Amino acid sequence: MNTPQLDEILELMAKLQEDDYVPKNVKIRLTNACNALSCPEKAISLRIDESLQELDEISEDSNIPGYTRTQIWNIVSRLEDIK
Repeated sequence: MNTPQLDEILELMAKLQEDDYVPKNVKIRLTNACNALSCPEKAISLRIDESLQELDEISEDSNIPGYTRTQIWNIVSRLEDIK
């Protein structure tokens, strides 16, 4: 079951996936991060950890726009607050 905070984070990720300026490889990683957070069979801490790993790899990508990187950091910060 998702908390309201996780639902907000998933919504932020979905908006990033729809952004035309976000590179395709980043969108794929965002999809993986969303899938990790949405998996009901796993404990919430494990879901957050898997999502954070994907987001960390995204933030290290040198090809993403600065604005997108800032949004990724915002999502990471929110996930770490839940954890």
